[in-house]
Amino acid sequence: FSAGHKRIVEEIQNRGFEVYLAVDEFSWSKQTLPKLLRRQIVSMSAASLPNAYLFPDDIPVNLALPNDLKNLGELFSGRELYLVAGSDVIRNASAYRQTEPGSAATYNHILFSRVDVGHADDTRRAEDILRGRVVSLSLPAYYESASSTQIRDYIDKDMDIGMLVDPVVQDFIYARGLYLRMP
Repeated sequence: FSAGHKRIVEEIQNRGFEVYLAVDEFSWSKQTLPKLLRRQIVSMSAASLPNAYLFPDDIPVNLALPNDLKNLGELFSGRELYLVAGSDVIRNASAYRQTEPGSAATYNHILFSRVDVGHADDTRRAEDILRGRVVSLSLPAYYESASSTQIRDYIDKDMDIGMLVDPVVQDFIYARGLYLRMP
């Protein structure tokens, strides 16, 4: 949970939304920490944010499963539900390639514009993939670049991550030797 993620939550809250933070089970593309450690990091990072809550761990929500999204909608029955994602995620995640009713692309979204350097040849706009209401937001470039990959790179190079994460999270990571890439 980077400084960029925290800034996203603040931007969403400034628009009057409650924010529920979900932690994925696992990311196959990255060497992630166990889910419970990542939930602890998210909880520490978001502790100072009003109306930001850690989503219950015992309610599965897989964006690629329309039935999970339907259950999520039922939890917030009578309220507008928005999913939050970066434009790079919308363009690249398999959940957004599905087109059937109830798929992730049919839901309302708060969309953060992000430069997708890994897929520069992809000219599709995330807004054209989404079929629900879209609230478009952007972050200053500094926050946009604060990624989990950058945090791991800085740790590997023994560089300070204080500008990339909340101070309490920095202490937590350093004290436990987390995110060190092993040979």
